[in-house]
Amino acid sequence: MRRPCARIAAAPASATPPVPQPAPLPRETAAVAVPPMRAAKPPSGPEPPAAAAAAPPAPAPTGSLTLERKASRDAPQPMGDVQPEPFDDGFTSPGNYLPCGLVRPPAVSVAGGLAVVDGVLGEALARRVYEHTKAKPHPWGTYVLLKPGGSDGEEGLSLEATGVGSEDDLIGLEVMRAFVAGPAGAHLAACLPHVHGFEIWAVRGGTGHEVLYHLDYAEWHRKKTNVVCPPLLAITVQVSPVSEGEMVGGTYGANSGGLDHYERFGFKSLRVPVPEGKPVADWNEPGAGWVKVPYRFNRAVVHPGEWPHVATRVESLPEGVERVVIGINPFPAYVGPLEAVAPQHSDAFRKQLKMDRLRAAIQGRGDGEKINLRSLDAESKRLLVLLLKKSASHARSTPPITA
Repeated sequence: MRRPCARIAAAPASATPPVPQPAPLPRETAAVAVPPMRAAKPPSGPEPPAAAAAAPPAPAPTGSLTLERKASRDAPQPMGDVQPEPFDDGFTSPGNYLPCGLVRPPAVSVAGGLAVVDGVLGEALARRVYEHTKAKPHPWGTYVLLKPGGSDGEEGLSLEATGVGSEDDLIGLEVMRAFVAGPAGAHLAACLPHVHGFEIWAVRGGTGHEVLYHLDYAEWHRKKTNVVCPPLLAITVQVSPVSEGEMVGGTYGANSGGLDHYERFGFKSLRVPVPEGKPVADWNEPGAGWVKVPYRFNRAVVHPGEWPHVATRVESLPEGVERVVIGINPFPAYVGPLEAVAPQHSDAFRKQLKMDRLRAAIQGRGDGEKINLRSLDAESKRLLVLLLKKSASHARSTPPITA
């Protein structure tokens, strides 16, 4: 059963503390007709009791959004004027001492619940994104900002790349512009008034690859706050050059049970054991809510961001081909600015993860983990030197405590 919680109809300017980049902006578009936003309902029930002592916060990275640590042991911390509801999916980000919370996104409907659109990108762009992703040693990601006004008239949505102008940032912007202008762009209409920006990422895998049961949410935001913020929509674009049937396995499935199903099964199905040969326990059960879509080149799948999903194990592929999927997650203004600091799978995201691991080890919060200098890559060694210098500088500037 869902716990009572306000669906966030809009994020007022006071809902998101200021961050260096990008600033939250009001979202309107004259180019697309959209349904009115739902009014937020105040949460019901008594206020949770305050804990005797607040738990120590996880340190925030440079340039990230700093949130006040007002949470008790029972209540997740507020996000400006947005109060998350208590939530538990069985997972807590390492080093995060805050109670888990959830903010349900504004309701965005998709015709039929889930939409499948073929020919979503230009064929040349789809193949180029495939080759770009396949050539990289790891996944990539970026964040594309929806600029003020939201529309350039005949040019379509006004979008802007964030990041450092890398090839990933530029190709992500190109993908987003093509998606908006293509046949799947109409499915964004209902969510545009709420959109701050789009997180775009790409993953790949060969025979044996599978995607475990999960819910899309703002990964970096959760790591820093332990609050789960699903996107407005969950969108995937399949760009491997195969016709339907040439890939055995790799079927995408999304569950219409939404957050109720996800809370019942938990993070990566921690609460319900996964049987051998199935991606999730109720995959083949009648009425379980699974909508299944076979893989096909240049095909998009669009559904509400609250739907958990999975991809079955790839049994076989044409020689030399890998399964590549582009993900697109539109996020509202109450979460977008922090997520834009380190988008999932981006170089900034990986760097921040390394920084957090090293910082935890230095501060004795790494669960006994010791730093093996020989195992560190060049970037980790540079980050370690930077952290040690900052730690030494802080120690010198801190006056001694006298009795």
